Amino acid sequence: MKKIVLELAKIVLFFIILWWVIVHITYILRNDTDEKENLMGFYAEEKNSLDAVFIGSSTMWASLNPLVMYNERGFTSYNIATSAQRPSSLKYLIKEAQKYQSDTLYVIDVSNFVYDQSVWEEQNEGSLRRVTDGLKYSWNRFLCNYEQIKGKSNKISYYFDIIKYHSEYRNFFHNISHWNFEKENTSKGWLYNDSVEVVSYTWNQKSNVQTNIDEKAEEELYQLINFCDNSNAKYLFIFSMSTVLDENKSKYISDIINSRGYDVFNFNDYWKEIGMDETMDFYNAGHTNLLGAEKISKYFANYLDEKYQFPDNQDDSWNELAKYMENIILDGKNKIYSGNYIGEVKVKVDNIDNDEITFVNNTNCPQSLLYAWYVNEKRGEDYECIYQQWYTTENTFQYQFSEDKEYSVITFVKGSENEALFKYKEVAIIHYDYQSKEWVIELY
Repeated sequence: MKKIVLELAKIVLFFIILWWVIVHITYILRNDTDEKENLMGFYAEEKNSLDAVFIGSSTMWASLNPLVMYNERGFTSYNIATSAQRPSSLKYLIKEAQKYQSDTLYVIDVSNFVYDQSVWEEQNEGSLRRVTDGLKYSWNRFLCNYEQIKGKSNKISYYFDIIKYHSEYRNFFHNISHWNFEKENTSKGWLYNDSVEVVSYTWNQKSNVQTNIDEKAEEELYQLINFCDNSNAKYLFIFSMSTVLDENKSKYISDIINSRGYDVFNFNDYWKEIGMDETMDFYNAGHTNLLGAEKISKYFANYLDEKYQFPDNQDDSWNELAKYMENIILDGKNKIYSGNYIGEVKVKVDNIDNDEITFVNNTNCPQSLLYAWYVNEKRGEDYECIYQQWYTTENTFQYQFSEDKEYSVITFVKGSENEALFKYKEVAIIHYDYQSKEWVIELY
C-alpha cells in the first residue's frame, strides 16, 4: 500500500512540476505588447503598497500618469489598462488587482459601456488577447477567458496560449529575466505619446438628455456593480477624457451608478478647470498626449487626495522614477513645441477598382513626410511580407489583391528633413467576401 501511495505521489509531483514549467515557459514566449508590459509591471509592484489602482481602457491609460500624481500629492498608484477593452473584462481585472493590492482605492473607467455589443463581437483575436494573454495563469484568468471568447473558434489556445506562442523561440532570451511574468514598469502603467492632433470639444454640461445603452452593456454594468457591492473595497467610477465619448449615454450610465451609492467623476465635465487645449493636448480625438495627461493627472491627484486623504508615501525609488518622468515629459514638451512630432498615423481607402485598392495616408506633421508600405499575406496563423513600397513623397498606395487571400497592410512615415521622426502602424486587415462579392477592409 505504501509503495502505491509513493508511486502516486511521484506521479502527482511530476505533473505539478510539468505544469509549472509549461506555465513559465508560456510567460517567456508570449509576444511583447504594451499590454503585456503594463500587466507585468503591476505584478512587479510590492504587495499592498499602492494607495490607488486605476483600471480601464486606452483612454484612461493615456490620461493618467501615476508618477505625476505622486509628484503632485505624494500617493502611489498604478494603471492596469488594455486597449479596446471589453466591459466584461473589468471585474476580472479588479479581482486580479485585489489579489496583490487588497487595501486600496479602485478607480474604474466605465467609458466602454457606451458601445453596443456588436462592437465587441467584431473584435479580432489580437484585441481579445490583450487581456487574456496579459494575466498570470489562475482560476480568475480561466473565468476571464471563458467570458471573453464565447462564440470564438480555437478556444483551447486562449486557455493555453503556449499553443499560439510555442514557435516564438526568439523571445526566449529576451524574456528569460522575467520568467515569472513580473517586470518593473518605470511609468507605472502610463502610456507615453508625443503626437498632436487638433480636436473639437463639444461637451454640454448643462444638458440632461440621456440615451439608453445597449441591453447587453447595461446587463454587464449591473454585474460589475453587483460585484463591487459584494466586495469589501472602495470604488470610484470615472469617464476618461475623450472628445468622442457619447455624452448622453455617459449620463445614463452615471445615473445607474449613482443610484447604487457610488460616485462618478467624468473628466469631460472639468475641461476648463483642468485647462485642456483642443489644439495641443490630444494625439487623436479619444486619447490625450503627454501634455493633456500631465494636466489631467495633476488635477485628478488633488481631487483624489482631498476626497480620500491618502498618506504621504515618500519613497526613494518612487522619487527617483518621478524625477525621471519629469525629464521624459520635458523632452516630450520640447519635441512638441519645436514641431518635431508626427501625429496619429491615419489611413483611409480612397478607391476600390475590382481587386485594386488605393490607400491614402493622411498623417499630420508640421514637417513634410515620406511614406512606405508593406503588404503582408496571411499564411497559417502568421502574416508574411509579400510586397513593399519603400519611402517616397507620394502619400497614396495602390495594390492589386487576390480574392482567395487575406492580407494586412502596414504603413510607415518619417520626416523628410529629420529621419529621427518615424512611426509605423498596421492600418488594415483585408479579405474578400464571396457572398457579398466585395472586399472587406477593417481599418485601424
